[in-house]
Amino acid sequence: MSSKRNNKFLLIIILCTPIVVMALSSTMFKTGFFVPQKTTNRGLLLKPTLTVEKLNINGGSLRLNKQVDPLWSILILPTTNECLKQCEHALYLTRQIHVALGKEANRVQRILIDEPITSLKEQLHSQHPRLNYLPTQITYYDPLEKLVKHNFPDDNVGIFLVDPLGNIIMQYGVKQSGQDLLKDIKHLLKISLIG
Repeated sequence: MSSKRNNKFLLIIILCTPIVVMALSSTMFKTGFFVPQKTTNRGLLLKPTLTVEKLNINGGSLRLNKQVDPLWSILILPTTNECLKQCEHALYLTRQIHVALGKEANRVQRILIDEPITSLKEQLHSQHPRLNYLPTQITYYDPLEKLVKHNFPDDNVGIFLVDPLGNIIMQYGVKQSGQDLLKDIKHLLKISLIG
């Protein structure tokens, strides 16, 4: 008898487990109770996310080469003409991150949203051979410039991480460690099914 009773009890537990799990997860979702507040990202998560399409940068696309799949992008945006030291540091930092990605580097592109003057472009090309340039009208990236001034008021250059779908998802300060951006990109590349 006790064996039958144990089997019934076990069957009830097995059948009720999914119901209890769904009820608890629904409660957690609706109330936020017991949901972890700590995140693992090191960059500033942009909420709501901006999109390249909304900003109309490059006609709404960061695909510089239509023959290749969309890539993850690191956008470097100078906000003033006098950002030599910070821009130089941002370009150096993102280049080192790109190199540190190793075999995953082909999934990421670096884009300077600016068209440097010809003499500077030659110098940049020799120091940063994989850097892409995206000339655009100032009104298109005005929301990004405002984000830089709001989130990092001392910075004259913004660094943004963009997913392959064109969502501008994270922002980094120039004074942040390159490890922050590198760890975020490595994590995203590991879990991403696109790009």
